[in-house]
Amino acid sequence: MSYLFRSEIAIENHPELSKVEITLSAPLGLEIITPSLLSAEAAGQLLYSLYHKLNYLFAYLDYQIKITEESPQIDKNTIQDNAADYVKSARAKNYAALAITDHYNVQIFPEFSQEQTEDLRIIYGCELEMLEDDLPPYIFNHNSATNQKLLTVPITALTYCIFDLETTGFFAAYNEIIEIGY
Repeated sequence: MSYLFRSEIAIENHPELSKVEITLSAPLGLEIITPSLLSAEAAGQLLYSLYHKLNYLFAYLDYQIKITEESPQIDKNTIQDNAADYVKSARAKNYAALAITDHYNVQIFPEFSQEQTEDLRIIYGCELEMLEDDLPPYIFNHNSATNQKLLTVPITALTYCIFDLETTGFFAAYNEIIEIGY
């Protein structure tokens, strides 16, 4: 279905614009056909007229508004995104440097270090979530009476167990414990 617009945008009064055809069709959208190149004045008047009549023209369009979510998606396994592909793309675009920011871990850094050369510098970064820094790291429940007593004792006088915890990242909601050692 097509609609031909001429009188609706009032362009008959200009001699250059009298033979201009403006068509609105579903597959093509708005199409402007001129028999010859327009002068700057005529083109300006045409665009100005179209600008003021767009609401009228849009009444004939069958259009839908599509809402897409553009927020970043974070997951713990992004195998399809490998270092070689990113570096290849950066080199194709003649980038001098490529900055990598990982979320809650640095698992991809060794792969990028293998791809670094003189022509492309890799800049490393990591997004971490920081906890309160005024609390002693060896007590997690600060409100109990027993733990309040522990806060007064020097850490060298305490008996404690140290263990190594290997994880896939620093954020419990996304990452997993993969090894515990003591």
